[in-house]
Parts: sequence; structure tokens; C-alpha cells
Amino acid sequence: MVMKLNKPKKISKAKQKHKQIQKTDAKKTSYQRWSARANQMMDERLEKESHGMIILKFFTAPIIASIGLFLLYLMLDYPDFKRLGGLMLAYFFPPLGKESVIPVGISAGFHPIMIALSIAFVDIFVAMFLLWNYDLAKVVPIFGPWMEKLEKMSAKKYVEKPWLEKLAFIGLVLFVMFPFQGSGGVGTSILGRIIGMNKYKVFFAIIIGAVVGCLLIAYFSDLFISIFANDLVQGLILLIMIAIALAVYDIFKFTRKKKSKI
Repeated sequence: MVMKLNKPKKISKAKQKHKQIQKTDAKKTSYQRWSARANQMMDERLEKESHGMIILKFFTAPIIASIGLFLLYLMLDYPDFKRLGGLMLAYFFPPLGKESVIPVGISAGFHPIMIALSIAFVDIFVAMFLLWNYDLAKVVPIFGPWMEKLEKMSAKKYVEKPWLEKLAFIGLVLFVMFPFQGSGGVGTSILGRIIGMNKYKVFFAIIIGAVVGCLLIAYFSDLFISIFANDLVQGLILLIMIAIALAVYDIFKFTRKKKSKI
């Protein structure tokens, strides 16, 4: 009886060691794959441009972003700078979009133009970085897989919204302007490449769409907040009307998808 009880314990320890070895081997394999992919990407870029040009393109967007943040630091009190920086950071990471961050910023006391241009600046900075470093971003361990998911999402949107290809430049501007899912600097940069548009045209489309879209959202958010503050009943009626309109749009979108599958 004693021998029978001891055998399973020895086997279980051996299995645990074997699993640990497998895990370490899997980690080494994934690292080796990433390293090979990164080296291949760098070799391809070095065939087209020099080391100095690669470094310049990599640091241009972060330097401009740092200058923009420094100007905000000089313009605002430190507590306001921290709050605005927090809103910009919240917009950078999904799922929050400009349609939610801008009204929150206006409610917090920021001028509508200030919060609108600050959020647009995030999209412009991301688009500028991807303009020259798209291939580099795809090999970053966490950011790369996220970009691949966005590529699949953008390809799906390209099929669902054929007007994007027909309208080309204007289509991308409208796509950035309206708060669709994945319509920020990253998603639009990917979508522009899927369409086959010149990367500089994509960049300028993002600039126009981000600035105009954020200013429009800020204007209507400020109008809605002022209506709500002056007349609570009128504000609630307006809120209900918007909720009904969104519900009707969601139902229409759902039924359209269901018909397309049949």
C-alpha cells in the first residue's frame, strides 16, 4: 500500500518539471520568432534608407508630442495639466473615444476648443508615428498583435462601408470625423493602407478629420451641457431623443447585418 501511494507523487513531480521545461521552451521560441521578424524588418528598411533616417523618423513624432505637452504645461496650471493629460491618455487607450472624453473634459471645466484640439493632437501624433514606423510598430510585442487585430477590424469595415473606397480621401476624413469604432489615428492609418491610398494623403486626411470632428463634438457637447444646466427638463427631453435615435440606429444596423447573412 505504501509503494502504491508513493508512485503517483513521483510521477506528478516529473510532470510538473516537464511542464516547466515546455513553458520555458515556448517562451524561447516566441522570442526567437519575434527577434527574427524584427531583424528581417530592419534589414528591409536598411535596404531603402540609412540608419540616420530611420532614427530621425522614429523620434520625430515623439519630439513633436513632447513639445506639444510642454506648451500645454506652460499654458495651464499644474492640476489642470494633470487632468488634461489624464484625459488624453484615457483617449489613447480603448475603449474610450472622443465622443466620451471631450464631453467629460468640458464638464470638468476645460474650454471646448482646448479639449477638442488636445484630443485631435493625440490622433495626429499617432498617425505621424505610423506614417514612418508602421512596419516597426507591428513587431512591438504588445502593440503589434493589437495592430493585427485592428487590421482585421479595418478590413471588415472596408467591406461593410464601400463608400470609403469610392470617396477615397473624403471618405477617410469622414471616417475620422464621426466616432466609429476604430476611427482613431491607428485604425484610420491601417484602413488607409488597406484601401491602397498614399500614406501622406492618409496622414492629411487624419489631420483634417480629427480637428474638424473633435471641434464639432466639442461644440455640440458644450451646447448640450449648457441646455442641461439652464433647463433640466429640456435637457432630459433632448437626452431621451438622442437615446431613441441611437436605439433606432442600432436596430437598423442589426437588421441590416442579419439580412446580409441570409
